[in-house]
Amino acid sequence: METKQSETKVSGKLIIARVAICSAILLFGVLVMVGLGAMKRPPAKKVIKERPVNVEAITAVREDVSVLITGFGEVASLNSVDISPEVSGKVAYIHPNLEMGGIIKSGEVLFKIDPEDYKNSVDVNQKRFKTLKRTLELSKKEYLRTKELFEKSNTGTLSNVESVEQTYNSNKDQLDQIENSLKTARLNLKRCTVVAPFDARVSYVAIEKGQYVTTGAKLTTLSDDSVLEIELPVGSLDAKKYLGFNDNKDSKNIVWFNNIKKTQCEVIWTGDNKTKSRGILDRVIKFDSQTRTVYLAVRIKAGEENSENFPIVDGMFVKVLIPGKTIENVIKVPRNSISYENTVYVSKNNRLLTVPVEVVKTDDDYAIISSGIEPGDIVVTSKLVSPLENALLNVQDKSLVAQRIGDK
Repeated sequence: METKQSETKVSGKLIIARVAICSAILLFGVLVMVGLGAMKRPPAKKVIKERPVNVEAITAVREDVSVLITGFGEVASLNSVDISPEVSGKVAYIHPNLEMGGIIKSGEVLFKIDPEDYKNSVDVNQKRFKTLKRTLELSKKEYLRTKELFEKSNTGTLSNVESVEQTYNSNKDQLDQIENSLKTARLNLKRCTVVAPFDARVSYVAIEKGQYVTTGAKLTTLSDDSVLEIELPVGSLDAKKYLGFNDNKDSKNIVWFNNIKKTQCEVIWTGDNKTKSRGILDRVIKFDSQTRTVYLAVRIKAGEENSENFPIVDGMFVKVLIPGKTIENVIKVPRNSISYENTVYVSKNNRLLTVPVEVVKTDDDYAIISSGIEPGDIVVTSKLVSPLENALLNVQDKSLVAQRIGDK
C-alpha cells in the first residue's frame, strides 16, 4: 500500500512539473512575440486622392440660330431624251462619241441611216409629179376647150363635157397624192440623219454601224447636264416650322406650296465632304401622307461646283443643307453632347451634373436647346460612357471648343 501511495505522489509531481514547464515555454513565446511586435514600425498611411476626368466643354450662350434643314437625295439630269429613228434601214454612220459617257454638242450628227432607198423614192416621186403635172395641164386645156365649144358653139354633148371634167379632176387628185408622197419621201430622206437636240451626255446606247434598225426602236438616250435636280424628302413638321414661304402665292386659284422661297442651298457629296455645289430650292414636288414627308426639288446649274476637277454629277448621292427660319434666344451645342434621353452633362464647381433639357432641333453636327441650361453653364462636349454623378472634372480647352462650335 505504501509503495502505491509513493508512486502516486511521484506521478502527480511529474505532471505538475510538466505543466509548469509548458506554461513557462508558452509564456516565454508570448513575451517574445510581444517584444518583436513592439519593435516593428507600422506602415505609413496612404492618402487616396480623387482622380479627375479630363473633358472638353463649352460655355452656354443664348443666341439667334438659323436652322439648316438637312435632306439626302440622288442627283439626276433634269432632261433626258430617248432617241429613236423615224425611218427603218441600215446604220451607215455613227458619231465617234456616241458611247456611254460621251459628250456630243447640239446639232452634231448622232447617226445616219442609209438614204439610198429614200433617195430613190424621192426621184421616182419627182418624175411622176412632173409627168402628172403636165398631164393635168393638158387635161385642163381639154376640159376648158370642150366646155367652151359646148356652151358657145353648141358643139358636142354635155356628157362629153362631164367626162372630160372627170378626167381633169382625176388627174388633179393623182397629182395631189404624188405631191404628198414626194413631201413624205423628202421628209423621210431628211429623217435618215439624226442630230443632237442639245449639248448632251450619252447615258444609254444600243447601236452599231451596219445594224438594221426599225422605226421607234430606242437606240440611245441623251441627258442634258446643264441643269441637275435632286428630289429631297424632308419631314413635314420640319418643313412647316422652318421652311421659308413668301407671304403671297404665285396663284391663288391653286391650293399648293407655290409660294416657297427660292433659297440658295449647299449640296455636298456624301462620298467626300470637299466636293460641293450651290443649288436653288425650286419647288415642292409632292406630299406623302403615309410617311408625312414633303419632297422638295433642288436644282443645280452647270458651273456652280466649287471643285473644278470632280463636280457634282448625275447619279451621286448627296446631302443638301437648306437655310431655314431663325430660332431666337436658344443655345447651340454639339449633337454628341445630347443623350438619347435628352440630357446633357454640365460642370458645376468642377463636378459632373446631369441636366434634362428641351431640344428644339437636332442635326448631324449640332442640337438647339430652348430650356434646361442657362447662359454661362459649362456644357461637357466629350463623349462619356456611364459617368458617375458628381465626379470630379478637369475641363480643358473651353475657348477652343466654343470657337469651333461657333464656326459651324
